Amino acid sequence: MQLLVSTYIKILEQIRFFDNNTTTSEKDIIIDNLEKNYPNWFYSWKGNDIGIELNTKRGHSVY
Repeated sequence: MQLLVSTYIKILEQIRFFDNNTTTSEKDIIIDNLEKNYPNWFYSWKGNDIGIELNTKRGHSVY
């Protein structure tokens, strides 16, 4: 799970979702809330620049 959270943090940092003062624990809380309320949200982002492949719930991959 921690690897998944760190991947989500990288995606959100890449799109400048956080400001410079956001702590790691605040990032974890934000990600937890996004996962609970918008479970497919992260699968809508393509992370070409971070070079990580994410598997969607349908078995497709996004980059």
